[in-house]
Amino acid sequence: MATKAKRRNLILLVFIALSGLGISGCLRSPQAKEARFLSRGKEAMKNKDYSRASLEFLNAVKVMPKDAEAYYQLGLAYLGAHNLQRGVQALRKATELNPKHLDAQLRLSTLLAGSTDQKTVEDAQKRLNDLLAQEPENVDIMDVLALTKLRMGKPEEATEELEQALAKFPAHLQSSVALAKLKLAHKDMAGAQQVLQDAVKAAPQSTEAALALGRLYLVSGKLEQGQAEVRRALQIDPKNGPALVTLATIQFNSGHADEADRTFQQVSQLPDKNYKPMHAAFLFRTGKRDAAIAEFEKLAKAAPDDRDARTRLIAAYSATGKTAAAEGVLKAALQKNPKDVPALLQRSQLFVASGKYTEAENDLRQVLHFQPNSASAHYYLSRVYRASGAGLNRRQELTEAIRLDRNLLIARVELARLLIGSKGASTAFEVMNETPSAQRKTIPAIIARNWALLALNDNAEARQEINAGLAMAKAPELLLQDAVLKLAEKDLAGARVSIDEALSRQPEYIQAWELLGQTYAGQKQPQKAVERLQQVALQRPQSAPLQLLLGRWMMNVGKPAEARTAFEAAKKIDPKSTAADMALARLDITQGSMDAARQHLAAVMAAQPQNAAPRLLLGEIAERTGDRTGAIAQYRAVVAIDHSSLMALNNLAYMLSKDNPDEALKYAQQAGEIAPDSPAVEDTLGWAYFRKGDYEGAIRYLKTAVEKDGTPRRKYHLGMAYLKAGNQDLGQKLLTSAVAADPTLATNQGW
Repeated sequence: MATKAKRRNLILLVFIALSGLGISGCLRSPQAKEARFLSRGKEAMKNKDYSRASLEFLNAVKVMPKDAEAYYQLGLAYLGAHNLQRGVQALRKATELNPKHLDAQLRLSTLLAGSTDQKTVEDAQKRLNDLLAQEPENVDIMDVLALTKLRMGKPEEATEELEQALAKFPAHLQSSVALAKLKLAHKDMAGAQQVLQDAVKAAPQSTEAALALGRLYLVSGKLEQGQAEVRRALQIDPKNGPALVTLATIQFNSGHADEADRTFQQVSQLPDKNYKPMHAAFLFRTGKRDAAIAEFEKLAKAAPDDRDARTRLIAAYSATGKTAAAEGVLKAALQKNPKDVPALLQRSQLFVASGKYTEAENDLRQVLHFQPNSASAHYYLSRVYRASGAGLNRRQELTEAIRLDRNLLIARVELARLLIGSKGASTAFEVMNETPSAQRKTIPAIIARNWALLALNDNAEARQEINAGLAMAKAPELLLQDAVLKLAEKDLAGARVSIDEALSRQPEYIQAWELLGQTYAGQKQPQKAVERLQQVALQRPQSAPLQLLLGRWMMNVGKPAEARTAFEAAKKIDPKSTAADMALARLDITQGSMDAARQHLAAVMAAQPQNAAPRLLLGEIAERTGDRTGAIAQYRAVVAIDHSSLMALNNLAYMLSKDNPDEALKYAQQAGEIAPDSPAVEDTLGWAYFRKGDYEGAIRYLKTAVEKDGTPRRKYHLGMAYLKAGNQDLGQKLLTSAVAADPTLATNQGW
């Protein structure tokens, strides 16, 4: 019996053990893992931590790759992080896996309906019609379907769709609001008001309906009726956040700041955390910055894990110049969690703003280690490279930033400007044409695209776009573009009117001053431009950019002493100004003070090791002093930093052609790819072929160079090539002409 009892106990223990394994195995099943990842992701979404949420949902996708819900949630996370492209991709995958996933289909269709591409909108409409067949009473589907019809240029059908929705569901406010907006778009204010009045009648106790009608009254200028509806909304629900915010806005705009202050205090007491900072923001906006910061500090202290609260505090510190306090907050956060990516990113931005580029780069490298797809990190890394003068690296980072986030307009605009500055206007134009439709009519996008059009000499389209932009806003840069076009049309007076208006709005707009100088130069009155700039510089004695420009203009009118005074003033105003050092170095070179120039250039290289410009000038100094070896070394260093530096490539090729024509030809050909029509590059190419002993090849390039710009040196080179090729008469004739114009050519043999 004892043996049987032991056996039963043993069997029971084995059964329990096996059962335990089964339970454990169940907990480790793909479905269970997915559930945990989805749960953690949704929690992160509640906290607006979209990066963390997307990682959790990606893990869910990995363990359950055929579950539509995981892809749907991933799509929502991407959209929360403003990554529209990836969001759409994830939602498409969700609908492919489960075409009946209503939420995924509806969200995807809503996004597609907003496209400017007709086929994409048609795709959205087909999806919605299929959904409506499954859910004929779903008013949300009807609303989005109306949007697709509107986008396809069928406002009557859109109106009909919304009216049908309201006929079935008269209290559905979303349909009423959509229909009212549609009527407003067609300037039917009375019709819009009637729609919302009907909505209020259908749902007299609806706070949202009363608020929607109140806002419409406000838009139409009916302040008393609007305020009455907003207050009625608050009678229905005294703690309605949107209604309280609207009331506070009305009070402030009506000149009752004290009442607005009290209302915003009420708003900040609401349980929704999104309302908590509104009173502090109001204080900050109305100039009570110390009180605002005190509230932001209190909010951040009360919710130490709320990154939004921390971000608002950092922004307030930064706006008031309290950089040390902002860095202290972020340092404490990173000591608590070294992998806090938002804190690293915020601190890197502070470092960039304060010129601590090494520290900024270190933080950004850590961000990219944790989040390789961070578009913001790549963008701020481009800012680091801009400060160091590393143009090629900057271009790569900007390109990567917009690849990762098509909606990052600031990176797109900067990339376009960089491309235009490096003779890549066609590429810049393509970059701006790829701007998401929602951003194409914004002023920054219009301006950047206009510069590309102007660089491509497409003045007709540029004129249309500039006029359209100026109709939206008299932005100084649009006014400048208007002046550029007028200057191209020889309308100097008209150009000056636009420039003056730009300067009235932005007195230290350096590009506008430079264009103003061109208008006076066109009338052979450069001194007038200098006099105007001197007056403004006196009015703004702490403006280093104005002093730098004044110095350059003094150089142009032949006053080097006054130029030096202005450059030194700029350096005194801004001791870290590398632009002032570069200007002084150029002035020193023209006056033969090579040692002084080297000192200024050394200061620039110490501050910006990846800046190619000072090395280019050092190469010029070496050439002027007969140091060919030193010149070659400097030009090689420039090319290593910036592979597209035309001057460095051309000068290096010319220097190398004497002893190493094969290597010289390689660099000259690279220069030729960048500037195929440059006579200087064609002269270098020809001279490299000459040094190789290919005289016919040399003549081909040298002849073209002389035809375009026949300097004595180029004529000398062509003459030498003709002599070597056997054409003694033409060769001697060219040599005689060249030496007569520049006797030094007879002693240095063209060098």
